[in-house]
Amino acid sequence: MAQKRILNLSVMPDHLEQWLNDQASKGYRLARTSNLFYIFEDCEPSRYMYHVEFAADYTSKELKAYRESLTGAGIRTLTKNINFGKFAIGNVRYRPYGRRGASFASSPGNMNAELLIMEKYNDGLPFKVNTDRQVQIMYYQKIRSAFAVVAILLLLTALFGRPNLPRSWEGVNVMEAALKAVLVLICIPFASAAVRYSRKIGALKREK
Repeated sequence: MAQKRILNLSVMPDHLEQWLNDQASKGYRLARTSNLFYIFEDCEPSRYMYHVEFAADYTSKELKAYRESLTGAGIRTLTKNINFGKFAIGNVRYRPYGRRGASFASSPGNMNAELLIMEKYNDGLPFKVNTDRQVQIMYYQKIRSAFAVVAILLLLTALFGRPNLPRSWEGVNVMEAALKAVLVLICIPFASAAVRYSRKIGALKREK
């Protein structure tokens, strides 16, 4: 069966969910993921539906149990890495935005599994896993925290970090300024995402 590889660098779950459903409507089913690519195979248009959850704060045991419960409900699951907001030492990575504060990820487990992709047959019903308003608020709060932490870390690095460049190099100051500018540019979408999820939280809190 022919496969189609697509690069998508978005890390926002709702954006990826919409994109995957758009691909499904065109007749492409997600077969697997890699570090950079989403690999699709041909299928009947709109045969499948997708839902994407941020799962970086799960322990490996929690993630395994959650995936097994979804499988039991007839939902296929895949994972995708985003690998941000972590500090790595060997095969153990520190995440500053765990559900109960900081957490650690190890491989195999929830390392490279920050996004949980769910797939089900299109039965005409909305693909909603959590419909409770308070649960949704808590879910968006953890996503907002993750993006905010990344934005802050990038900004602090841009402001106070010093790249490991040879000081004797004539263009070192220009290169250092360029690297700091790149960090600031990378920071912008994460900060925007944090603001976006703050607005989602506010809208849910205002609902009666």
